Amino acid sequence: NISILPPTEAKTLSEPQDIVVYVVEPIGNEIFVYFSEADARYCLRTDPKVTCRPGDRMQIRFDLDSLYFFDTRSDTRYV
Repeated sequence: NISILPPTEAKTLSEPQDIVVYVVEPIGNEIFVYFSEADARYCLRTDPKVTCRPGDRMQIRFDLDSLYFFDTRSDTRYV
């Protein structure tokens, strides 16, 4: 998960990343935003108040204290 947080709510932020949104999936109490950065594709979840559409360019930062990575083939979690 990658969540969009105001800078005041996150402890350790990454450098800004430029992304391009390609799918927005409202799920009710949150929104899944699928995006690409370089040649990779990712999904983040965010508050439903965040507005974006496919094709939008956004700049995001990651809360480095809350990142988890998983191998989709083995389901292994990397910290």
